[in-house]
Order: sequence, then structure tokens, then C-alpha cells
Amino acid sequence: MNEVWCKLEKELSKWSDQSIYPIFWIRDDDAYKETQKLTRLISFTKEFNIPISLAVIPFLIEKSLVKILNSIDLISILQHGFKHKNYEPNGQKKSEFGESRNIEHMLEDIHHGAKLVSEYFETAYQPIFVPPWNRMSHLLLPHIKCIGITAVSSFNKNLCGHSTNIEYSKIINTNIDIIDWKKNKVFAGEKDLVDQLIFELKVRRENNSRIREPIGILTHHNVMNEDSFLFLDKLIRITIKSGSQWHSIKKIIQ
Repeated sequence: MNEVWCKLEKELSKWSDQSIYPIFWIRDDDAYKETQKLTRLISFTKEFNIPISLAVIPFLIEKSLVKILNSIDLISILQHGFKHKNYEPNGQKKSEFGESRNIEHMLEDIHHGAKLVSEYFETAYQPIFVPPWNRMSHLLLPHIKCIGITAVSSFNKNLCGHSTNIEYSKIINTNIDIIDWKKNKVFAGEKDLVDQLIFELKVRRENNSRIREPIGILTHHNVMNEDSFLFLDKLIRITIKSGSQWHSIKKIIQ
């Protein structure tokens, strides 16, 4: 075990010494068809008996995806936008559900997408909305709960400042993205990712009110390389060995 992973083990041992254990979960984005990389990611579910949440693009769903996902109990299906199409003007950050669109039109897309996903994946579907590019207008939050969306999952602190209203859908964000999108969609690197993990763990361990707050690992199977898969394998093995828990998003939002 190299020095990088030893640091993570040391932090995890501090948790076990206090008889507390962190919670992790995985969200993988951009699924719409069966691929070798998706199959490999799903293999972690089977090998380690841990749940994975797949954010599926409703408009692009292919039958091959439906066939493989409906046969695995540990997989939760989330709604990933509608078409994963950018509507923002040039020069603005990409978003399918940004402030440049009419709210009624966005709600129609979300409702239509939810209907498609729920029909394809009857038992695995969870009414959780994952906005493409992890961006959406906060103005949608008062409305999407009314059309059956119980939670929204974005990244890091996105939307969190608007989630305190009990009439809004819950915000269940991921925290660690294993892909570096600013460097041509490459693996973010073992050291940087472990450092981020240790930071998230330490913040929770030192704050009693956050101990049970899950740490979300964000993956995108389509752009994952060998190093990405090896990192995920090591992470799961080490955390399981330490007593850490891997939860489904269904359990997290209960």
C-alpha cells in the first residue's frame, strides 16, 4: 500500500477508534445504453455487494440498457435531465435547465423524462432528478416537488443554499468527482482524490452534526480509463475493510 492510501487508512482508523463509521455512495452519470465500461462499473455492485445509483438520460434510453439494469437489485435509477442538451447562450456555462429557459417548458421536460424512466425501470426508479452538468436554476426547486420529484442530486454545494424550505425537494449532492473535466476529461489522480476524501472525512468526524452525512462519489463511466477503475476498486476495498458503509440513495433520503 503506497503512502497516499496509508493516509486514508489512518483517517479511517480514527473513525473506528471512536466506534463511528462513514457513509459513502456512488452516482454514475450519462447512462443510456449498454457499454463495456458500464458493465465494468456494474461489476463493482456484484463483486462487493454495494449499491450504485445510475443517472439515466431519458430521451436517449436504449433497450440494451433496460435489459441489463432491470436484472440487478442493487442499482437505483435516477433521472438525468431529459435530452442532456445545452440551452444556454454561447459564453455561458452549459445547462439544460438554466435560467435562460421558460420554467413551464423545463417542468414539461422533467415530467416527460420522469415518465419515461419510471416506465422503463419500474422497480429500480427513484424520483430523484440529476441536472446535466450538475447545474439547474434554483427557481425550479419550488415546483419540481409538485410533479413528484422528491430529491435533486447535483455536486458539492450546488443548490444547497436553497434546500432549507420544507416545501422543496431534498438536495443530495455528490462530493468527489473522479474525473478532471478541466484537463480534457482525464482521471483526477489518486493523490488529489484521496486528499479530497480525507478532507471530507475529517470535516464530518470533527462535527457531530455531520457524522452521518454521506460522502458521494461521482463517476462518468463513458470517460473512465483504467486508472479510474483501479482507483474505485481500491477505494471500495479499503473503506469496506475499515467498516465504512456504502448506502443506496434510497436509504440516504429516508
